[in-house]
Amino acid sequence: MYKQSKKRFDEDPEFKERARKAVTQLQGGDAQFITAWERICEASRKVCDDYKQCLSATPAGLLCCAALAPTS
Repeated sequence: MYKQSKKRFDEDPEFKERARKAVTQLQGGDAQFITAWERICEASRKVCDDYKQCLSATPAGLLCCAALAPTS
C-alpha cells in the first residue's frame, strides 16, 4: 500500500494535493482523519503482531510467516 501511494503521490498532482490536505487535517486534529489514522495504525499493528507470533513459534511458524507475506 505504501509503495503504491508513494508512486501515485509522485506521479499524480491531484492525488498529491489531496494527500497534503489530508495530512494538514490530520495534524490539525480533525476527528474524521484521526479516526482513519487510528484504523490504519491498528491494521499495521495487527500485521506486526501476526509476524511476531509466527517468529516466536516452532519451525512450523515460519510457514505461517510465509503465508502472511504480501505477494506483490
